[in-house]
Amino acid sequence: MNPPLPTSKIIPFTYMFQPLTLAALAPGTSTLQMAADSAFELLRMLGISSLDNPTDIAPNNFSVQLIDQSTGQQLTSGQVPQAMYCTRSYQWGNDEKYAIQFPAQSIVIGSFVNLQNAQITINFGLKGYKIFQAKL
Repeated sequence: MNPPLPTSKIIPFTYMFQPLTLAALAPGTSTLQMAADSAFELLRMLGISSLDNPTDIAPNNFSVQLIDQSTGQQLTSGQVPQAMYCTRSYQWGNDEKYAIQFPAQSIVIGSFVNLQNAQITINFGLKGYKIFQAKL
């Protein structure tokens, strides 16, 4: 007996917001448009800044609030400091307990605030899996 056909193809994927450069203590926003070819399961949020110290395992140079524009849902009740939202990418244990699913073409808005009294560049990503529906 043949095994059943897969209902989807799943590949690891990371969506990156455009790098955002902010003046000292300034706010800024960045919009992320997800692809039309697949749904996305978010497992982890990663963020680094140009002011991060490589020896600091919990840098705290910016805060962020994410909003799923497609549904209007806030993913946090307000700005969350970098040290609470995401740790260094080499550390484990900061994954979401349940995958957050976004349909194809979802739009996520990142509202960032520079917490430092110096210019900063922020790189922020959503790591998870693209889920392609199989064509039968």
